[in-house]
Amino acid sequence: MTSIAQFLMDNGILLTVVLLLTIGLVYFFRVLMDEDRSAVLRGRVFKVLYAATGKREHEKAYVGNDAKGRLNLARRSMHHGTTLIPEPVRVEWVDTASPQSYDISEGEFVVVLDPAENQHKNIVNLAEVIVERTSLLGLRHIVPIGMRRAFDFTLVKKLLRALGNQRATDVFFTEVYYPYQDQ
Repeated sequence: MTSIAQFLMDNGILLTVVLLLTIGLVYFFRVLMDEDRSAVLRGRVFKVLYAATGKREHEKAYVGNDAKGRLNLARRSMHHGTTLIPEPVRVEWVDTASPQSYDISEGEFVVVLDPAENQHKNIVNLAEVIVERTSLLGLRHIVPIGMRRAFDFTLVKKLLRALGNQRATDVFFTEVYYPYQDQ
């Protein structure tokens, strides 16, 4: 027993460094193995690169990775029965696009996002389009518009709450929800 205690006293700093390094590597590999967590990590890296260089390709990579990763992680944390909302979000860039979303093929659609300075608004816009395009499938044209909007607002609000981004939630309420209520 005393030899173990002596070993720990002699090598305590080394063991602490090895333990912290091991924990860090395990966390890093967990992030790399999860596509959505690694997208959030890539988004952070590209945000720093964009802030340093101001290049458009870094801005696009930041906006796309950050919104994709955060919304997919939030969707996974929500309960939707036995399956998630149909497909995870995938962000691709198109040079010319109209300011709405539109279909490009089965199950895929285009959403126009704002520059990186409006990332919270980007997350809200993407969440709105995801909910509109993936909920009430087959029933959307039958359900009255007021009920449809209430359903969409509730799902977007839950998705943003699961996201845990208070600024995006604030943007949703101030720029989308409250102005709609005033109409």
